[in-house]
Amino acid sequence: MQDIEQAEKAIAECIKALQKVRDRLGRARKQVESGKQTISALTSLARDLRGIQPRAPLPDLGDLAERVAEEARKRAERGERTFVEELRGLCESAGVSMGRAGDAVTVGPFLLLVNWGKGVASVQFGKVEAGGGLALLPQQVLARVKELSSTLLAVPPASALPPLAKEFEEAMRVCVARRGGSLVGELRAELPALYREMALMRLGEGFSGNRRSGQYSMVRFIVELKTLVQSEFNTSRSRRFRLETAVIENTRNAKKSVFVPSDLNKGFGEGTYFQAIILTGGA
Repeated sequence: MQDIEQAEKAIAECIKALQKVRDRLGRARKQVESGKQTISALTSLARDLRGIQPRAPLPDLGDLAERVAEEARKRAERGERTFVEELRGLCESAGVSMGRAGDAVTVGPFLLLVNWGKGVASVQFGKVEAGGGLALLPQQVLARVKELSSTLLAVPPASALPPLAKEFEEAMRVCVARRGGSLVGELRAELPALYREMALMRLGEGFSGNRRSGQYSMVRFIVELKTLVQSEFNTSRSRRFRLETAVIENTRNAKKSVFVPSDLNKGFGEGTYFQAIILTGGA
């Protein structure tokens, strides 16, 4: 940018001139401090200072800042348009849906969040980050979306539901036991606590509790939870799992509730905050 280059040259000239002034003042100070030829040193310094003229005025840095900020805004807009257009073309070719939710772009079942300043993106599912640190390269973003859709969001088959139900019940019993509750009859476990116990079961003691770490993510928990609770396998049993809707004060609080999308194919869409899961006390 020409304005930046001109300002850089002007400031460089000013710095060079000021360095000469600094050196001249330093020599005079040393002469005065030595006590030798003090008057001559001060007279000479005064004469030299009168003869020093700035080689170039400082540029108007405030005005330059405004022009630079405007250029940054224009380039960001051009970059965003190009990125979105390229990504849309790739999605159309790959048969992956792309749209908008508010100001954000949606790709497949995910909400795409972009930090244009840092040049990175992340995909979100059900208010939870499913994948982060994505470079702003349309091909890589689409590849990550397809990978997560086929792995993280893969719906458990009917054959996997009985063992999954056993895992959930075991984790619920641990939650109840930790708080000193009764293990007889109906069981109730808060969902954030249940997620932690499920992750411990899947990953062992290496689980740190960080929602973004480990292989058993919160997103996977949501998919398994919703699939199990709404399955015919569950609704046809005498002891059934059911979800407890969160009270208002617990919604949007990750420590007290979990957001479950209404449609797993639209993790960015409508859904419900649930605070607990209940296993009924049937036979």
